[in-house]
Amino acid sequence: MALSIKKATKAQAKLRMALIGPAGAGKTWTALLLAQELAGEGRALVIDTERGSASKYADAFDFDVIELDRFHPQQYLEALTLAEAHGYAVGIVDSLSHAWSGRDGILDLVAQAKSDKAFTEGWRLASPLHHRLVDGLLQAPVHVIATLRSKMAYVLETNAQGKQVPRKVGLQPIQRSGLEYEFDLVADLDLDHTLTVSKTRCPALNGAVIPRPGPELARAIQAWLSEGAPAPASNPLPGHGQPPDQPDKAAILEAIKAVLRQVAPGDTDEARARRLALLRDYFGCRGWQMVQTLPAGILQEGYGELRRWEPLHLRAQQVGVTREEWQRRRAEMPYEALEELIARREQAQPAEARG
Repeated sequence: MALSIKKATKAQAKLRMALIGPAGAGKTWTALLLAQELAGEGRALVIDTERGSASKYADAFDFDVIELDRFHPQQYLEALTLAEAHGYAVGIVDSLSHAWSGRDGILDLVAQAKSDKAFTEGWRLASPLHHRLVDGLLQAPVHVIATLRSKMAYVLETNAQGKQVPRKVGLQPIQRSGLEYEFDLVADLDLDHTLTVSKTRCPALNGAVIPRPGPELARAIQAWLSEGAPAPASNPLPGHGQPPDQPDKAAILEAIKAVLRQVAPGDTDEARARRLALLRDYFGCRGWQMVQTLPAGILQEGYGELRRWEPLHLRAQQVGVTREEWQRRRAEMPYEALEELIARREQAQPAEARG
């Protein structure tokens, strides 16, 4: 794409906010309070990872909820897509920490990699999923408020009687380091329910310390977001929106099945285990049911890698390449060089073995 220069202009925008704090700091309550004001005549949708805890506030706020029990990044993207499709004004992700450290979250996906270079291989597969999740949060055409749990520690403080007493405090958010830089507004909540703005692009909130934040905070945010020219049309979420020349989802799923049958044929326990491992490696999913929920764009990307590498892996096995050698050479060599190596080994085989 050719580079171009244009005059910078401020445009109206949707909120991208992170609320960080320990358990009991009031992250969910504050997010709902802000969402109620920002939504205006619209509605808010909570993506709840906390076993229905947000619904305990349904008597104080009017909102809808999607409750997740697994925290694969794609689940979050699907929920954000539903928020867009049903016309919600605000999406609350409560909490985004589960996408990092929860079941089927990024760290869990990394841990599932099984090889002599499991750490490197795990991150090679998981990092693109994390990037898609971040892109989805930033591109969603709704206000996004994400809560993040913070790691806990205790500090000693002197009380009014002159005695030292322990106090629980929150430290770094439980998510990938540096994620907070992606948001326009980042605020920390402590156990006294005091909100401290640690990062903001809104000048009116720079360095703000707000005990028990209320609707006035939302109004200040809304005033800042409303400044400038009308916002340009948003891009579809990553993996969503299908170009006319892209195969439809059903066709891609059938193509994936065909490759799986080619490289792991049969109905033995070993073949089924192999197919499940391939779904995990190329799509970050534990089974076919989860693969079917992925959007066409992500399916197409994973299918391209599966179709490229696994038939070559099958050829490698037929010329005696062990699993360990395959993993090592794949990590070290580009596809073309590895294909050439396997072709040379095929040619070196006796004619009867090739036949």
